[in-house]
Amino acid sequence: MRIRFHSIILGASIFCAAPALAGPGPKAALWQTLPAPVHRTVLAEVAGGTLDSVSRTNGDAGEVIYDIDFTRAGKSRNLTVAPDGTLLDTRVYLDETPAAVRAAIRTLGGGAQPGVITKNIGGNDDFTYEVELTRDGVARAFTVDDQGVLVGMQVLLGETPPSVQQTIKARVGGNILGDITKTIDGADVNYDVAMTTAGRRRAFTVSAAGQFLEEQVFAEELPGAVQKAVQAQAPRGRLGKITQSTVQGRTYYQVDLTIGPDTCSMTFDAAGALDSEEQDIVWASLPGKVKIALHPIEVAGEKIKAITRTTQGTNVTYDVELLKGQDRRTLTFDPDGKILPPDAPGG
Repeated sequence: MRIRFHSIILGASIFCAAPALAGPGPKAALWQTLPAPVHRTVLAEVAGGTLDSVSRTNGDAGEVIYDIDFTRAGKSRNLTVAPDGTLLDTRVYLDETPAAVRAAIRTLGGGAQPGVITKNIGGNDDFTYEVELTRDGVARAFTVDDQGVLVGMQVLLGETPPSVQQTIKARVGGNILGDITKTIDGADVNYDVAMTTAGRRRAFTVSAAGQFLEEQVFAEELPGAVQKAVQAQAPRGRLGKITQSTVQGRTYYQVDLTIGPDTCSMTFDAAGALDSEEQDIVWASLPGKVKIALHPIEVAGEKIKAITRTTQGTNVTYDVELLKGQDRRTLTFDPDGKILPPDAPGG
């Protein structure tokens, strides 16, 4: 049963089985100002525990998020919640992760004791686990998916290929270099680089060959026409990261929008025209003919990991990521259930 709260705090305690705050004062005052959807998520996640701190901050894309620290069953925990109540991530312990994830953490950690483990929550029940550890005196972090497959690893500048180092140094210049994460998506390897410029943190991506791929920008930095286009889409959901890229001399802006539990990525050209849109969808949203085409694949033992619908003009395609053990592949279908070759439009 969900309980609607209006006046929540009296002194240091909260009515209706809400978690107790570890002392009155600013924390209690901030708790009272949290949006109702955030209250509900926090109450559900912290149930039976004690709130240690509540803070309002900004995420990597500049969006408002709420960080919650709490203690439950003698263990320190934390979680991050979006203003609409969406749970973004939560701290877990090794014995609370899936068996495949535990095995991967032990192997990748090389025997080192893992530190904080953060469960990141995406659309379509897409979970990844970010693991912090210290080995040989060096602090590291790596990320595995819920099958234990390595998808990202923190590296040092000197551990990247020479061409990647050259591109990173040229882009960072006199700014402050932050973390470098080697991201792995099947055979594709890129390097996500964080830097701080004028007191603001942003990121950019470099390919394994040293090619500059894209850079994070903020809404107020967009051309006027693109700003208007983004503002027109904003009511659909929660605005996330914005990246700028150049393809064959043309500049494009990819805007991430969270709609309920799903992520939608829209790409605009420099004039603000919508070039394409990609959205995570569920099985029920697939056309019937695509479901029929997938049936023998599922019977053969491959599981559907994620489904993405791509719209480019009047052309609509469906990317279906399939998983069997540690092996994964992606097939692209048209609405009639035909499998498209990788180099086909939308494929």
